Amino acid sequence: MANKPTRRIRPYYIREPRQLRALVSPLRQEVLDGVADIGPCTIADLAVLLGRTPTALYRHVKRLEKVDLLFRVEPHSVSVGRPAAVLDVPGRPLFIHQGALAGKADSAVRAHLLAMLRNAGRGYLRALNSNDAVRWGKRRNLWHARWKGRLNEEELESVTAHLSELIAMLERGSGTDRRERRLHEVSFVLAPSVSRAPSRAPKRAPQR
Repeated sequence: MANKPTRRIRPYYIREPRQLRALVSPLRQEVLDGVADIGPCTIADLAVLLGRTPTALYRHVKRLEKVDLLFRVEPHSVSVGRPAAVLDVPGRPLFIHQGALAGKADSAVRAHLLAMLRNAGRGYLRALNSNDAVRWGKRRNLWHARWKGRLNEEELESVTAHLSELIAMLERGSGTDRRERRLHEVSFVLAPSVSRAPSRAPKRAPQR
């Protein structure tokens, strides 16, 4: 019996345009998030988590392997027959390095953002009609909101720290005993408010 592969817990930064382009697919985002949560795992394990068939995931796994966002580790055990491939991510948590991608993959950044928001909306709507949704109180788990406000530099640093702690909290719960924890998903967008360019007034016809 082989030892269970060790989870990689060092942060990993997605820096290459080819990697971000691979994540334009909402399902590939789910695959990557799933392996980050329960991995190292087999495709069969992942299919159970995502409610998909293994066949539906193979080509997406291959694409993520091709861009070094998934890789294979030693199988859990040695038994008769060919052992199932065991997948893991290159690190945890996974971050997109916007600085490294700036000016190199703007179209991929836009497409990835829209795919992420589609996934968030689908997850929210699935939960909305379920018995698992708690819509109010200290243990609320269903929430969508949009706010605009003015922040100074110190407050912006505080916002970043709170969001980073939220990510760390979610990451601490991955790969642990699931009897006391439920899987949740959080998506957020933070952006400076940029004024739209004023539309040009129509040119007047020359007077005769």
